[in-house]
Amino acid sequence: QTPHFLSSGRHDAAFYATMNESIQRCGAWQGEIWNRRKSGEAYPEWLMITAVKDDAGLATHYVGTFTDITERKRVEEELRHHHQYLEEMVVERTAQLRTLTMELAMAEERERRAIAQDLHDDLSQSLAIVKLRLTSLKTPDKSESDDDLMQQVKEIEAMVDRANHSV
Repeated sequence: QTPHFLSSGRHDAAFYATMNESIQRCGAWQGEIWNRRKSGEAYPEWLMITAVKDDAGLATHYVGTFTDITERKRVEEELRHHHQYLEEMVVERTAQLRTLTMELAMAEERERRAIAQDLHDDLSQSLAIVKLRLTSLKTPDKSESDDDLMQQVKEIEAMVDRANHSV
């Protein structure tokens, strides 16, 4: 028989011409092809056709073996669906991770600012108390150490203000 008996209606004449050319040139062909069951149902098969040659090298017969690959095709399709689902999940989870990373960075920034503000408030309050006590300790005859102490308090106050403005 010629390969035409394989006709399932899914392959065109060029497909069969290529198959026949391969058998004539190489003595064999193999590949996926659609065939029909006796019931008329089309199904995929893996087909290998080999030319049997005589002593002169002329093809006298052709041997074809096939394997029904319906189940393999079903599993491949199922795997494609799983792969697509997993790819979609990766995209979704990556977007969620980006959102959470941004939210975490914003929360960290808010926390840093709150800590800095609390520290500023505590230092400002402590400096105010130190200034009050220094003012109450002042005597009319200011000593040089009092001036030095007041200068240090002003420097600390300036550092607290700079810290507050950088927050």
